[in-house]
Amino acid sequence: MSERQTRSEKRKEGERSRDLARRLMTMTDAELDQVTLDEDLRARVDEAREVESLKARRREERALAGYLRGEDMADIGEALGEQAAKDAQHAAAFQRVERWRETLLEDEEAFVDFVQGRSAQDADALRTAVDEGRRERDTGKPKGARKKLFRLLNDLLAKDPDKV
Repeated sequence: MSERQTRSEKRKEGERSRDLARRLMTMTDAELDQVTLDEDLRARVDEAREVESLKARRREERALAGYLRGEDMADIGEALGEQAAKDAQHAAAFQRVERWRETLLEDEEAFVDFVQGRSAQDADALRTAVDEGRRERDTGKPKGARKKLFRLLNDLLAKDPDKV
């Protein structure tokens, strides 16, 4: 005896496939490369992404959603969820570095806390970068000092994230 889907179940499945198709179509090439999709599905996604006309794009989105209903959407959704989690971790790390940069530029005591337990070479490089960052903030020169400080902090925090 076969189970029949109710209308609400069909509608929910259609909505899931539509949302999944929309997410796949709005991803960049780099993001899609990180998600494991079979060759046929990737080709369909690439074809749908190439369409520029709004009406045609919606039509391609619906066609892709229909194709996805025949695929295992749970696996694809799980892969996209893992990608979203990685993106969230990356964003959190980026924000952490930004907060440290602003804190170090504003507070001398924070600098002492940050360099405690780090090598003298790292502390000297960080002191120079913080001084240049403060000079840039106050005078507008030299350009790029805050970016240099950000990169240095990013390297230091990636090397040893538990210190601080």
